[in-house]
Amino acid sequence: MPNRFRRRDEMNDFIFSRLLNFVSDIGRQIPSGKRWVSFSEQDKDDCKNINIEEILPISPGVISSFFKLNGKKYFIITGYENINVNFDEGLFLNEYELSAGVFLKLVCELGIPIRRQSSKSEIYDEILFQHEEQTYTGHDYNDLILYFHNILLFEINPNSAFINHRLGNLVGYILTNNKNLLPLNFSEEILIQYTDLFVQNFKTINYNLLTKSLISVQWKDVFIEIYRCIEAVFHSFSFNSLHRSLMSSLSIDDFALLLEQKLKVKPTEEESLITIFDGIGSNTIDLIKSVKPPSFKDAKEATWFYKIRNNIVHSRPINEEVNFEEEVWWTLILASLQVVEQSHKVCV
Repeated sequence: MPNRFRRRDEMNDFIFSRLLNFVSDIGRQIPSGKRWVSFSEQDKDDCKNINIEEILPISPGVISSFFKLNGKKYFIITGYENINVNFDEGLFLNEYELSAGVFLKLVCELGIPIRRQSSKSEIYDEILFQHEEQTYTGHDYNDLILYFHNILLFEINPNSAFINHRLGNLVGYILTNNKNLLPLNFSEEILIQYTDLFVQNFKTINYNLLTKSLISVQWKDVFIEIYRCIEAVFHSFSFNSLHRSLMSSLSIDDFALLLEQKLKVKPTEEESLITIFDGIGSNTIDLIKSVKPPSFKDAKEATWFYKIRNNIVHSRPINEEVNFEEEVWWTLILASLQVVEQSHKVCV
């Protein structure tokens, strides 16, 4: 992906503008002048040669990314003071020390924010007047890093099981195994199911959505993000028989795109779910049956599942607010993840 900043002076302007804006309401005169981060020759090379490959914002202040530098691949995640990556020997993530060049580049390219709890008076007194000193040769990045969200940087060993996985896979896998960082109390069964999905690396799954479901703060949002992963294969089930009967040379994805864009034909959600559920294992269906209310006793499990989705997404009077006990959500989330796995396996 293209870099946002090409010149180092642009990056220096960006990072100090962030600090100046943060203290702009302090009520004291802010000194003007040129400020920059002090660089060694190695820092200059590092800053110039970093190639950002992928960025995944997770939550306010929490941003992850893959980047390459000098032929090596790195993983960064911000916003956490520490994170455990030693739960799986196959990860091969080695903590890597930040340098001035890497720090400046990442803050600018990823837009890493200032910690909201940072002291404005401290920034004003300790940072904003340094450039007025006669011996000034630039700010030491260690003086600045304290005020930005914490940056955890890891070098990815070429032997890592995740070296060629997408960013969402790795972030989700790590967070699943750092339960203390998750806002909601997931059962161990659910976390194991998440782990299996992140490891399997289905090309048809949007792993960014699965990661977002993990860090959601409400159960209904977890459900919706997982539902969107199921929704992504509706076309494969709705248009599959037509695709086969026409013996189209197009892939099922391109075939569905043609129908939706040119002919305005879209999969029917409830019917797609019913078709998917017809091929789902009995253990998963039994999970959904176990929490399906008596009012839906005679309805298909897919119909009730779709009703939950509608009640969350739509605010019309016909849709009742979804309000389950945590144990019910656990069962629904576990079943939903199993539906994701089984439906995407069919599409491989």
